Amino acid sequence: MNYIKKNNILFLLFFVVFSSLHAQQIDTSPVKIPMLLSGNFGELRNNHFHSGIDIKIQGKIGLPLYSFDDGYISRIFVSPSGYGNALYIIHPETGYTTVYGHMDKFFDEAAKYVEDYQYSNETFRADLYLKENEIPIKKGQYIGNGGNSGSSGGPHLHFEIRDTKTEEPINPIPFLETYLADNRSPQIREIMVVPINEEGIVNGSITKKTFPLVTNKKNSGKTIDKEIIAWGKIGIAVKAYDYMDQVTNIFGPYIIKLLVDEENVFESKMDRFSFDETRYLNSFIDYSSWRRKSEFFMKSFIDPGNKLRIYRNPINNGIINIDEERDYKLTYILSDYFGNETKFSFIVKGQKSDIYYPEKPNTMKMSYDKNNKYVLDNVELYIPKGNLYTDIDFKYGIKNNMEFLSPVYTLHDYNEDPLHDYCPLKIRVEEKSMKDISKYFIARITSNNRKIYCKSEYKNGWFETKIRDFGDYTVASDFVPPVINPLKPEQWGTSGKISCKISDKDSGIKDYWAEIDGKFYLLEYDAKNSLLSTRLNNKRIQKGQKHSFHLIVTDNCGNEAEYKTTFIW
Repeated sequence: MNYIKKNNILFLLFFVVFSSLHAQQIDTSPVKIPMLLSGNFGELRNNHFHSGIDIKIQGKIGLPLYSFDDGYISRIFVSPSGYGNALYIIHPETGYTTVYGHMDKFFDEAAKYVEDYQYSNETFRADLYLKENEIPIKKGQYIGNGGNSGSSGGPHLHFEIRDTKTEEPINPIPFLETYLADNRSPQIREIMVVPINEEGIVNGSITKKTFPLVTNKKNSGKTIDKEIIAWGKIGIAVKAYDYMDQVTNIFGPYIIKLLVDEENVFESKMDRFSFDETRYLNSFIDYSSWRRKSEFFMKSFIDPGNKLRIYRNPINNGIINIDEERDYKLTYILSDYFGNETKFSFIVKGQKSDIYYPEKPNTMKMSYDKNNKYVLDNVELYIPKGNLYTDIDFKYGIKNNMEFLSPVYTLHDYNEDPLHDYCPLKIRVEEKSMKDISKYFIARITSNNRKIYCKSEYKNGWFETKIRDFGDYTVASDFVPPVINPLKPEQWGTSGKISCKISDKDSGIKDYWAEIDGKFYLLEYDAKNSLLSTRLNNKRIQKGQKHSFHLIVTDNCGNEAEYKTTFIW
């Protein structure tokens, strides 16, 4: 009898501890609905790795959000782009910081803190760092509502966990795995073979080749229906996606391994990275495929200038030397965090071949491990060491265009190779050729002749800026003010909402300022929709009378647009 009692007590203790742990785990969820993701950690984005997970909020704005753990608000961020409205909460007991991005609104204490700053400084943007425990937070406490602010592509919560000391983002899925269902394996769509350093060839060509996977009619599996023949040094890249239960979204694989004749030559694992590293994504992928076709091929070889820390003991940086006339068996193993795995093997046939790379006119060699510069009489580009991931054949040229103040200078190819950080660019222009120096700027000219504004300064006969993309550059001008398009101003009084669309064709919107009845009034700016809006508040203006509204919008060249009206509210 004592044995039975003892076991019952042990079982009861186990049940209480398990229930407590389970309840504690439930409390960590930032949402109180079934957790479904639309984006995972380390997923490939434009110029960066995704630093958190995107949690669905049922496709609508306003879902309540809750704190992951005890702590205090360390930062409140408000911007028309990027994370939009975001809260940062430090959790001292664990050493983590959580970030909640694209929120619609903050809870009352945080909202008042931000609003007081915005009205005191007459600005919408805010990046506020708070003192320790200035606004304390409890685990599971309501912190605001989910939304679609900033650069969000639809209502969701961008949720991050960071190491507080290093500020490095960490994969949140291990902390939240009990809320997620995933029984689906990654899928490989296509293989790419890349000749390396002018020392390789594939299927008789010195250019990279892609090989889509097709269904094998014999066993319903996947195969490559075209023979891969190579000689010399090659790299392999893969286009693949991961999937999760109950959603149709595509995600990035967690672990990628490449084996050659059963030897593991490459492995990447996406657990954490630093924001200083995130732009190395452009070296992790085949950059030109992304720029030209919006396709992400993940490289299983490492450029010499790539300093990402996600790689695990690669052999020869993943570069394969095909130097024997035989079949090489290559195997990809892709897996997600939950252990779902996909294997795919294919053959690269070694066949001896002459490798000939022709001369490239109007190019100059630039080395990834040296300072590089391109200098002519009227243009100077400096590329400090560390900004190239591998050696390149820098393409250059000059085109005259009467639309611009200077010739258009080709500074390599926007679609071909990336730059890691900003590089100084100078273009010479005589001051006497300009009507008003403030209206001129260096611009990158896109393939469809669109001007991309670069913040510029005129000094000693030169326009100076810093660029982070190769491409065609010139000195352009903007004498045209922005456009203000009020939305249904006749209904502002009855709806209690003011809305205006704003735009600028050339240099882009820099700032705006609005007042009602002669006093600053805060308008929220949604940059992705070019929308200024606000809800009228009887704490700020008196209700039941006629009001004057005044809006000024300024572009990056100082041109101003102005709109005035009256309404009754």
